[in-house]
Amino acid sequence: MGLTDKITGRVKQAAGDLAGNDDLKRQGRQEERKGEAEQEQVRAEARAKAERTDAERKQEDARERAAQAAQREFDKADAETERQQERVERAEAAAAKKADEAGALERRTDSDALAEDTTRDELYEKAQELDIEGRSEMTKDELADAVRRES
Repeated sequence: MGLTDKITGRVKQAAGDLAGNDDLKRQGRQEERKGEAEQEQVRAEARAKAERTDAERKQEDARERAAQAAQREFDKADAETERQQERVERAEAAAAKKADEAGALERRTDSDALAEDTTRDELYEKAQELDIEGRSEMTKDELADAVRRES
């Protein structure tokens, strides 16, 4: 529509010049200006649409970057949680090992604990390893006491 008005306006201006009709020339200038305004409007709308599209693209990019940053932070926190869990498990394993060592020491130094935690046959085998004399006639408690003394 803008180009048509522009061409029509120029034709009217030329006809007004040839005919010496100022009114026709004025109409021609108005139509030409109307056509230019319509073309400017189309260009302005195209620029606005391009700006809107660019703004939407930038907004989507920002959302994507934010989502990626959030995912990276989650992954870092998840990795730190896993490392912390591994440290907890190592600490628990070390504590269990120390508890076992303490229990073994308790059994070696306390006849009652040794007798409670082992069978007579186990005590007898240990007494045999330690070459304790008279072991065959000893009771479980006597074996535990003898093993404790010799260990």
